Amino acid sequence: MKKTILHIDSSPMGEKSFSKKLSHQLVVGLKSKFTDHEVIYHDYGTTPLPHLSDTVLGAIFTPEPNRTSPQKDEVKLSDQLTDEFLAAD
Repeated sequence: MKKTILHIDSSPMGEKSFSKKLSHQLVVGLKSKFTDHEVIYHDYGTTPLPHLSDTVLGAIFTPEPNRTSPQKDEVKLSDQLTDEFLAAD
C-alpha cells in the first residue's frame, strides 16, 4: 500500500547535522523496504520558511472564495504545506 513520507530537516548545521544524517538514513531504509512510497522533502535549515505576515494571517481568516488576488498568492505556500502535512502518513 502506497504511503507518503513527509521528511523535514531543519538543522542550520547543514551536512554536519547528526539528525539530518539520521533522518536521511531512516528514509532511505523505508524507501528500500517500501519502494512505492512517495517522499516529500523540505530542508528548512537551508530554505527557511518566511515569517507570517499580516496579509497571510488576513488570508487565513478570510473564507477562500472571498480572498483577494494578493491574499491568494500570499497564502499559497501555507496551503501547500498544510496539504502536504495532511496527506502524509
